[in-house]
Amino acid sequence: MISLTVDIEQFDPADGRGRYIRVLEPLLQRLDEWKSRATFFVVGELVSQSAPLLRLLHQNGHEIALHGYTHRFLRDLHHDEFEREVAQGRDAIEQLVQTPVVGFRAPYFSLTKETPWAPLVLAASGFAYSSSVLPARNPQAGFRTAPREPFFWPSGVVEFPAPTFGLGSYRLPLIGGAYVRLAPSFLISLAKRSASKSPAPWTYCHPYDFDSEEKFHKRDGDGWLFSKLLFARREIMLERISYLVGEGSPCLRDLALSEHFRKTLSVWNP
Repeated sequence: MISLTVDIEQFDPADGRGRYIRVLEPLLQRLDEWKSRATFFVVGELVSQSAPLLRLLHQNGHEIALHGYTHRFLRDLHHDEFEREVAQGRDAIEQLVQTPVVGFRAPYFSLTKETPWAPLVLAASGFAYSSSVLPARNPQAGFRTAPREPFFWPSGVVEFPAPTFGLGSYRLPLIGGAYVRLAPSFLISLAKRSASKSPAPWTYCHPYDFDSEEKFHKRDGDGWLFSKLLFARREIMLERISYLVGEGSPCLRDLALSEHFRKTLSVWNP
C-alpha cells in the first residue's frame, strides 16, 4: 500500500482557504471510500488561514504534520532559528487540532549533508519521524548518499526518504508531485511496481496539483517553463493518485509509531 502525503503550501490570501477545500474535496471523498488515511504537511505560517481545511482533515481521521514554518530551505536557517521555527509551527498545529504533532517534512526535501543538526533538533523537539530527504542528485536539495529505504537517524528519529527511481544517483521521485502528472503512464506503472516492494512506500502532492480550473499565471521568481509545468495536466492528477494509493493505506504517523515497523529499521550515521 502506497501512503499518500499532501504538502499544504503557497497559500493564496485572495481565495486560498475556500479553494483548498474545494479542490481537495474529490480526493477526500475517495480516501473516505478507500478507508485510507493520509498525512497532510502544512507550513506553519499558514495554519491560521487554513484552519477550516485542517479541522476538516483532522475530523476525517487524517494526520496533520509540519512542513516547516516559513517554507525555506533548511540550509538558509541557522540551528537556533530552525529550533524556534519547528517549535512555533508545532505549537500552532497542536493548538488547532489538539493532537500531538509527530511528523516533519523539510521544505524542498532540504535535509541534506549541509544540515546535520536538523535530526537532532527534531528529536529534541519531540518529533517521531521526518520525511525530508531526497536520496538522489537534485539541483535544489539532494542527499545522494542517503539510504533509499526508511532508517533511523542517530537521534532516534525515523526518516522516510522520498521514493526515487532510475539508475545510480541519477534518480527521480516519479510517484511524487508534478512527476505524477507529467510522466508517461508506463513509467508510473513501473515506479508503482517498484515502490510496492518497499516497506513503507509513499507519494506526495499539493492541493494545486488537482486545481485544473485555476487560470495560468507566472509567479514572481519562477521561469516560464517551470510555470507551465506547474499547471500542466492537472486534470489527470486525481486518477493518477487513485491509481497509486490503495484501500486502507496508513498515514506516516501510524507507520513511524508501529513497533513492528520500527524493529525493521537500522541506524544510518552520515
